[in-house]
Parts: sequence; C-alpha cells; structure tokens
Amino acid sequence: MKYLLVSFLLVFGCAATAEAQTVPVRVVSYNLLNFPNGRTDCGSSNVNLPNRSDTLRKIMQYLQPDIFVGCEIQTEAGCDSVLNRALNVFGTTHYQRAQWVNNSFGGDLQNMLFYNAAKLILKEQRIVQTSPRDISHYILYVKDNTLPQHHDTCFIEVFMCHLKAGSTSSDLSDRAAQTQLLRSVLDARPAGRHLFVCGDLNTYRSSEVGYQNLVSGGTTFLKDPLNMPGNWTTNSSFTAIHTQSPRASGSTDCGVTGGLDDRFDHIIVSQNVLNGANLLQYNANSYKAIGNDGNHYNQSILAGTNSQYPDSVVRALYYASDHLPDRKSTRLNSSHITIS
Repeated sequence: MKYLLVSFLLVFGCAATAEAQTVPVRVVSYNLLNFPNGRTDCGSSNVNLPNRSDTLRKIMQYLQPDIFVGCEIQTEAGCDSVLNRALNVFGTTHYQRAQWVNNSFGGDLQNMLFYNAAKLILKEQRIVQTSPRDISHYILYVKDNTLPQHHDTCFIEVFMCHLKAGSTSSDLSDRAAQTQLLRSVLDARPAGRHLFVCGDLNTYRSSEVGYQNLVSGGTTFLKDPLNMPGNWTTNSSFTAIHTQSPRASGSTDCGVTGGLDDRFDHIIVSQNVLNGANLLQYNANSYKAIGNDGNHYNQSILAGTNSQYPDSVVRALYYASDHLPDRKSTRLNSSHITIS
C-alpha cells in the first residue's frame, strides 16, 4: 500500500447531529508489489511467496483504513486474500471491495478499492483508459441514516493510479499523457465532490508535466497536502516524504532496493478537502509515508531503530513491498450526517 508502501494515510472526519462526534475517515494508498505471487523476470526463482496476506494484515491492523486503494494486484484471488486475510480478521467483518476489472491494455497488474462498509457505500466504479495501465475511478458516499429525510450526503471520489515508470523522455511523455486524460475527467466531475488522486505516480520531481497536470491545470483545483515541491529523488531535503525503497539490498521478489530516496507515491486532493467545504476536511499534518521516520535516507527502514513506528509494523513494511503506503486522515463535519 503505498501508504506509502508506498502509501499515505489520509484521515478525514464527518460530524453527524449536533450531539454526534466528528467521524474520522482514513485513506490509505499502497503499491502492493506484484501481489500475491511475485515475479520471476528479475531472475528470482521465488514465485509463490508465502504469507504475504499475513504480512499485510499486520500493516492493516496498524492503519485501520476506511478507504484502502492498492495497485500491482495480479489476480482476483489476490483481492479476496487482501479482503479476507488482511482486513476482515479477528472479528472484523465490515470491509468490502469493488469489482475486479481487467486492465484495458493487458498485463497482470490491477487496482482495487477496499472500504469500510459501516461508514461508506460504493455507488459506482469506472475506468479512465490510459496506457500502459488504466486509472480506476471509485465513487463512494457516506452511509447516512438520515438520507431519506435530508436527501443529502457526502460524496468521495477516489482515482487510483499506477502511472508509467521510468525516467526517459518517453516515460515522462507517457505520464503526461495519462494525467492529461485524467485531468479531463476531473474537470467534468460535479461541483462539490471530494476528489482524491492516489497511487504510484512514479514522479521524480514536481516540475514534471504529469504532476503539474494534476496540481496546476484545469478547472478543478487539486492540491498536494504536503506542499513540498522540488526535485524529490536522491535529495536529502525530502527525506521525510520518500516512499521507495524501504530495502537497501537483498530483494527476493523483484522489488526495488537502494534505500529510501524517491517520492513516487502520492495522495492529492481537491481544494474543498483542504478547506473543509461540503462536510469533509483534511486533518492537518495527517499525511504520512508510513514507516518513514525521516531518519533513513538511502537506508533500509530496518537499519538501526525507528523513532515513530512499532518494530513489528516496520518489519512487515520491509517485507511486504518495495514501496511504503501513504496515509491521510479527514473528518466529516455536518449538521445532520450520522454514521449507522
């Protein structure tokens, strides 16, 4: 989960009646690294990697997401394994997932949305056809037991991306073309929707056209909550927000090594999420690259000690993926919305 595994956790909240408390909504994005079977094209013979769902379970138990979007999932059975062995465990039964949709351009790496059905309802899902991989579009709304009376709720739209990797001019052009197509979809969404563009954008710097298409173009204004532009790769000034790689060496699953020195994973949101318009508001300083304590530049996250995260979670993140998950938090603030 680019939590960044790479994933970020975004926590939001909604308030219900005057008596109700603010309700948090946690968003996690994660690149799950060829889940669940791994790959052999890097020379590794370790195809069926054991216990990957169990490793992911430790991370999910720590993060407790309400919205979890993952990429690099190989099979529908892999999605079911995430749902039933990493999320709905130890008596938890409220997680559901979206439908499995094969990528329009082939390949075995798909996206998936998992969500807390006690808080949210998945209204519909769509795709934005981009090469080499589609962008998944999920439309959810808050589960509000006053909806029959008030005819109002809070819509959350999540776009899960896994953009073209690489640093060549052709790779940059491909990413720009992908986000230009996404930009046209974003600008066509109804006013007031809370938009989240998540995933592995494979960006090296904020000046890339593919990134600028999201944060500066179009009529639907998107913002990076971290607001830290620059050349992110191999730059110690951005140590605290790097999401790849939590491993320095020794990968057995075709994952990238070299230590934490890239910011490839993102959660970018619409302006109304940041300013709290229309019920939902970002919790300041809740955007984290989970597992990155800011003290492991160009190192494995297992090197030395970690000042912010439990040892068991750090070890799970190391073995789960070559990315860290991103997490953000929000809260729902409403005069009438309640969570049943």
